[in-house]
Amino acid sequence: LQKDSLSFEYIQKIQANGLTSQNLLSLDQYINNFPNGLFIAEVLNFKAEYFQQQKSWLLAAKTYEQLASKGVSKYQEKALRQSGRIYFFELKDFQSALRVFEQLSTIASKPEIVLESRRGEVRSFYNLKAWDDGKDAARKMLEMAGANNDDMSFAYIILGYSYLKDKQFASAIT
Repeated sequence: LQKDSLSFEYIQKIQANGLTSQNLLSLDQYINNFPNGLFIAEVLNFKAEYFQQQKSWLLAAKTYEQLASKGVSKYQEKALRQSGRIYFFELKDFQSALRVFEQLSTIASKPEIVLESRRGEVRSFYNLKAWDDGKDAARKMLEMAGANNDDMSFAYIILGYSYLKDKQFASAIT
């Protein structure tokens, strides 16, 4: 416990002076030595933010996911949001974005975050052209109070293609 605390104090000093690529070694040492340490969430957050700042998108997304996997913390929701955004917008990895946004949907605490996660799901299904798999997400999006016209358009497109695929032409036209 004392080693954990002392290691984290050192990391805080590094962070205060600005994290550099050389200092990443200290973060990795903490993560390896204390994978379930008292300050693991903070250390992973520092690391993810550093990678994001450096535009090391894949490393940032994976580190945010690692942070979220540590369970409930003040960072979990933020980590999933950031990871989902990075996978979607920066990496165009819609399968990974979908996985992360689905996780976010299950833990989101605020209506605007639920809306963002549903939006991410629907748009990921759209980009994957996964019409049948996206039907439930599309229907949920259409029921959301905060959904805008773009959100509804993506949802209707998913439903339309799904109906078309099933040869339900009247429903597809609607």
